[in-house]
Amino acid sequence: MEQNYNIDYFLKKFDAIPEDKWIIAYLQDPIDQDKHCALGHCGVRNNYNITTEESIALMKIFNKNHKRLKRNISKGNFSNVYLVNDGDHYYDYIYGETPKERVINFLEECKAYNLDIDNPIIENKVEEFHSEAVILTANI
Repeated sequence: MEQNYNIDYFLKKFDAIPEDKWIIAYLQDPIDQDKHCALGHCGVRNNYNITTEESIALMKIFNKNHKRLKRNISKGNFSNVYLVNDGDHYYDYIYGETPKERVINFLEECKAYNLDIDNPIIENKVEEFHSEAVILTANI
């Protein structure tokens, strides 16, 4: 049976992982190999081998929503997952204090806006949110 890697799948998966098994700055902790970042929990062990179906699905969710992120810094691959996981560029302030909290809160926000990987109108919604953010930012 083929796995449907969508937001609900990742929310359930990440919620079940204990807080003390999450890290920043590494895919896998070099000392305690049971600790990972979000992509590490999806089977990725180095920056040159991001090939698990699970990790690719997670990156698609994050990358399709990167324009909607509060600060659009990055443009692709695994970097958007890292930014949220690691709390870079104020994501710790926006999404929470811990990697687990940030990743789950980001995914819950995507779900609230119905911006899942299998939503056929996602591109239009992302553009719509991006336009609104630009207008709101210009008015500040």
